Amino acid sequence: ALFAELVRVHGFRAQILGSVVNAPDETRIITEPQYFPLLSASLKKNCLLVGNKGSLEGLDVPVLARPLTEEKVESAINDFLKLD
Repeated sequence: ALFAELVRVHGFRAQILGSVVNAPDETRIITEPQYFPLLSASLKKNCLLVGNKGSLEGLDVPVLARPLTEEKVESAINDFLKLD
């Protein structure tokens, strides 16, 4: 919910999904590493992963590693919203 609100503050529409099964390919997803394998290839390229540093290594997507700071969160959200 916190990330959805941060996305809204930046002027984007956000919603919390219970499942990504029917999500359109252009949907941008903020999720945790354990859910990353469930995403389709098109959703993976529009994804921001948030988690512990060790669980984010080797992934070719934007990541936000704990511990979270205001600066790191703002930077990650800005980068995430600029994805093409």
